[in-house]
Amino acid sequence: MKPYLNLLVGIDFSEHSRNAAKEACHIAGTQGATLHVAHILPVNIAEGHDALSQASRDLTTNLCGDSLKSFIEEVCPENGRCRIHYHVCVGHPFFGLRDLVIQHQIDLIVLGSRGMSSEDHQTGMVASKSARKMPVPVLLVRGSQDHPFRRIVSCVDFSGASSEAMDQAAAIAAQDGSLLEVLHVHYPPWLLPTHVLYDLQTAESMEFREEYVCGLQGQLDAFAGHLKGRFPGLRVTTSLVEHMNAAYGIMTHLRESEADLAVIGSRGHTPMRDFFLGTTAERIVHQSHCSVLTVRPLAPARGSTPRVQEKATD
Repeated sequence: MKPYLNLLVGIDFSEHSRNAAKEACHIAGTQGATLHVAHILPVNIAEGHDALSQASRDLTTNLCGDSLKSFIEEVCPENGRCRIHYHVCVGHPFFGLRDLVIQHQIDLIVLGSRGMSSEDHQTGMVASKSARKMPVPVLLVRGSQDHPFRRIVSCVDFSGASSEAMDQAAAIAAQDGSLLEVLHVHYPPWLLPTHVLYDLQTAESMEFREEYVCGLQGQLDAFAGHLKGRFPGLRVTTSLVEHMNAAYGIMTHLRESEADLAVIGSRGHTPMRDFFLGTTAERIVHQSHCSVLTVRPLAPARGSTPRVQEKATD
């Protein structure tokens, strides 16, 4: 994977966005990237100020910019390690962030997993929509994640998307000195309904089961085999989990292993589905207790016309 050159962190001044800012500053500082810090003013607030005067709206925008700078200086006292640009935009949060992605060729978006209005343990609407529809990787940081990631789990299904996700997980693990676990959840033949329906006696054989698991473990080890060569010193393990449902198998393992970060790839296989996450990824984004990085191996669009009015202060 290529290094991140431009990061975007969305700030709504919640505790979750505070930890998102910490992680974004950490990644940008470590990789020498430019960090774009954005706050999106809701349209109804901007329209209320329009009714008064343009000067009033400009004042509100400037005050938001000042608050944004103060927020980052408080949360990330070592933010001098990276170049920071501040943006105050008017519009819907998702579209405001998406337009900044296009305008500034963003490589990674970092968001709090929920805002001030979301319920505990649920991913907020903007975070969820961003994970599903943004054309670049999205890192959703939980409010409890106030330290570097210690245990990262990369969830793979042997697809190209999960290979890209695994590489990005390895880069973060190498950066933070974290343990990386490459996880594959499988639905073996002896759990399939057809095993009972067609009386497949082979699946009952312990020899067959051992051979099946051994072959799958070999495939997983080969899939992750290049990581140590690309990331010297990386601590990496592989794990197989047997479960009838991939999403629940992953989430159970994330809880039991006390993972800080789950990394998952999109699973679109047609032009239309490339813009959405697969069912498994959707469930993990919504229900996982830990932070989640969704990876989509698509380049951001270029040259689109902005949808929102922007006031940027550097």
